[in-house]
Amino acid sequence: MNFGLLIVLGDNLFLDFIGRITEYQLLESSRYENLSIEGFAYYLSNDVFGSTPNNFFASAENAETFFWFLLGLCFLFVVGYAYFHNNRGLNPYLLLTCTIAALIIPFVSNDYKLSLLIVPMALVLGCLPEVENPRKKAFSILLVVISSLAYWTTLYPATVKPEFLGRNFPALITILISITILQFLAPCTFEGNAQKPTEFLNSKNE
Repeated sequence: MNFGLLIVLGDNLFLDFIGRITEYQLLESSRYENLSIEGFAYYLSNDVFGSTPNNFFASAENAETFFWFLLGLCFLFVVGYAYFHNNRGLNPYLLLTCTIAALIIPFVSNDYKLSLLIVPMALVLGCLPEVENPRKKAFSILLVVISSLAYWTTLYPATVKPEFLGRNFPALITILISITILQFLAPCTFEGNAQKPTEFLNSKNE
């Protein structure tokens, strides 16, 4: 039924739609509002390191492979930690990691999607447990500050930010790395006797 609805206006229009979407997804663009790995890799290779061909990031393929590897590594760390510690229920770290992945994986991903970060960020920062070890506590605070500042920069349009903060992809990668490390220092899940997400948000509102 769902597939049939795609061609309700005719197969020619459907095929034209598929062609336009494919063409749009393969578009190489370095526009600042593009959050994708593809877009940022193209920006690095053409606008930043294009005049230095010996640089690793002068190749769009190298830059793209690097960021894909970084995303995959963070995802595996988050999933692996949850699996080996048998964490059940809602995992805020995993939710935020998957949200960032959803923002940067498509070939073209515009910055109006940044509103998706609100709830995952609130859940991660709101469920952090007390850390007893002084060193871990200090490092945890540093990571929270870094990820919070990175998120803060995404709240403003590029027209009112300095040029080096105009692109939001670096902020997303900073958040991803920070919360991946933070999970090992301050693990948290909504399970057992812990507050459910709805209960947590209601308590915060009160």
